Amino acid sequence: MLSFETNLDLLYFSLTILTGCVTILLSLLLIKVISIVSNIQKITESVKETAQLVNEYAWKPIEILMQVKDYVVKHLKK
Repeated sequence: MLSFETNLDLLYFSLTILTGCVTILLSLLLIKVISIVSNIQKITESVKETAQLVNEYAWKPIEILMQVKDYVVKHLKK
């Protein structure tokens, strides 16, 4: 059984326990933050890939059609 000779011994013991608990909680929090950041990186990569696909397969044909329209309008005005 623990016996404390003075109140100061009890205080030091309590502070040691508190410091250990805070350290463990901060470690768990850090692990959670790292996993969240990892998930954010995966989501960001997925969004970049999707934006690239949209640019390649949706926007490029629209640009080509706009160029064709400009070409046709230019030659019709002559």
